[in-house]
Amino acid sequence: FKFRPGQFLMLELPGIGEAPFSISSSPVMHGTVELCIRKVGNLTNFLAKVGRGTRVGIRGPFGTSFPMEEMHGQNILLIAGGLGLAPLRAPIAYVQENRSRFNNVDIIYGTKDPSQLLFTYQYDMWRKDDINLHIIVEKANKSWKGPVGMITKILEKMFSKRNDPFYKNTYAIVCGPPVMFKFVCNTL
Repeated sequence: FKFRPGQFLMLELPGIGEAPFSISSSPVMHGTVELCIRKVGNLTNFLAKVGRGTRVGIRGPFGTSFPMEEMHGQNILLIAGGLGLAPLRAPIAYVQENRSRFNNVDIIYGTKDPSQLLFTYQYDMWRKDDINLHIIVEKANKSWKGPVGMITKILEKMFSKRNDPFYKNTYAIVCGPPVMFKFVCNTL
């Protein structure tokens, strides 16, 4: 199974339904594929109840991919809101596996609250690969020590020096809820 960062597949459970899911694994690991699935409907609720070894149908990959090769030699800004981090895991893995081909790499990730943070077990690995990780939540709990607000708060701080050549040689990949795009794109 081969795919490119940014593509998705269709997963089917016969008699239950079919739905699209972003591929959230490394594009160089051809023996497995990882999906991040949130329980929100019939298919995903059923998937949450079935055990290991349940047979599913998979079609794909579909969709356009992110032009990772065009980004070689440039700065990369990966911006994710909520579940938008799942489709960004493939380009993040690509960057990790080809780290010497990219300049500065930043991930900006925001969720409603700290309990909704995804893939927390990978944050230290990303940082170890010289990737700057910026996390923000809309509502903090008692244990949260990081910034509170919207993703644009971090973007505005990063882009306060618009004449800096760093920002002119940066590609951005943005995934998240539609309302986020308007504000992120206006800030970029």
